[in-house]
Amino acid sequence: MKKTTDKNIEIEKKVLGALIVDSQAMAENHSLLNVNLFTTPEHQTIYKTIEEVWRRSHTVDLILLTARLTEKKIDAYTTYCIELTKIVSSSANIGFHIHLLIQNYIRRNFIENFSSLAEKAKEETIDVFELLDRAFNYLYQLYPNNQQVQKVSEIINRFTTEYANSEKPIGIQSSLNIINKAFGGWKKSNLSIVAGRPNMGKSAFFSQEIINIAEQNYSVGVFSLDMSNKKIVINFISNITRIPSNSIIKKELDELEYRILSNGIEKLEQMNVYIDDTPSISIENLIKKAKIMKLEYNIDILFIDNLQLICYNKTSNREQEVSFIVRSLKSLAKELDIPIVVLSQLSRNVEQRIDKRPILSDLKDSGTIEEVADEVLFLYRLEHYGKENWGVEYSFESSKNQVEIIVAKNPYREKLSERYSIDMKISRIIDLLEEDRSYSSWGRKDKIENQEDIPY
Repeated sequence: MKKTTDKNIEIEKKVLGALIVDSQAMAENHSLLNVNLFTTPEHQTIYKTIEEVWRRSHTVDLILLTARLTEKKIDAYTTYCIELTKIVSSSANIGFHIHLLIQNYIRRNFIENFSSLAEKAKEETIDVFELLDRAFNYLYQLYPNNQQVQKVSEIINRFTTEYANSEKPIGIQSSLNIINKAFGGWKKSNLSIVAGRPNMGKSAFFSQEIINIAEQNYSVGVFSLDMSNKKIVINFISNITRIPSNSIIKKELDELEYRILSNGIEKLEQMNVYIDDTPSISIENLIKKAKIMKLEYNIDILFIDNLQLICYNKTSNREQEVSFIVRSLKSLAKELDIPIVVLSQLSRNVEQRIDKRPILSDLKDSGTIEEVADEVLFLYRLEHYGKENWGVEYSFESSKNQVEIIVAKNPYREKLSERYSIDMKISRIIDLLEEDRSYSSWGRKDKIENQEDIPY
């Protein structure tokens, strides 16, 4: 076996040794590991063999490893593997060492790929925009586990490990029970469309979900093509503090409200929410920026407002344009392995019917939305149309300050709908039975004397 003093080789030895001495190290770190992290053919062969043993036996030790090496007729590696076990006494530092291997892997690939691009850029005839596309692809491919082909046993093992080791539901839980009940929360790789006519509460839904998910310590990416980042942040603060956004904008606040506002801003500053408010962004540019957002901030979910403002100029047919955009967003959700939630407009056909509840054919510009999206939700406020009471479906109860959330498409069950309380002024949607401590529910402001009484 070839000896070397190279620092990276020494780290590789420590990782391989830890994988052998700790029977559970492979199970705990497999999602981070990849054969390409190892630089020598010998280390790559040993890692592959360790992985084979783990897949077969769900554990790894020196006896099982040497037996597999003998079975593969490469038992000359046995002595070297014994030496590897002497380098480490435990796997206590394996996470740190794997992180170093990943860093070195990215550095090697960065130098190789971008040196090539730099040489290409010197050619005057080269299309620089094509180079830019290749640069973004290289950036995303730098991560060692962004591989397309995976053995089914590996996929099953990852799923069962996540399922067994996590007490949380598989999907990111929503603040709205209907979403958790209908399809288990926001699922990785899924494209969800949330649609409604104007003044149905899409912005409130947008703010409510982003803040709720950020409060669960997830990292949230946001593309706002409609509102400026300042307006979005005001809506976020209003949602947190329960102070109407209009009062914040006009600075019509008393001493108590300024104290509540300050605390709300401080809370928002601690959240991992990343906003891009580029107007009329192209789908190509959005995809590039989303990939960088994933690389830089490791976002767990992406929200986009709204679908109809995304551009794709390579076709003159709007339906084909939206079709390409929707398919691209679905591919992006799969590639980044995160949920993508997109707000969408509905066509004016809704207004021409007596029953103005949205249906799937009302989705604006393209039937592809219905076909490609994993879930489609509609927001419907009967009150907006001047009707004070629901129909027989809700026992003719009052529709005041209520929104109906309709799950029109989901992979698991039939159509489902529920009513929620909505306060557009503070961008909040809550369960009808929940007592929201909103500003209007506090009563007299002078009754709030202590910090503990602030409603969040």
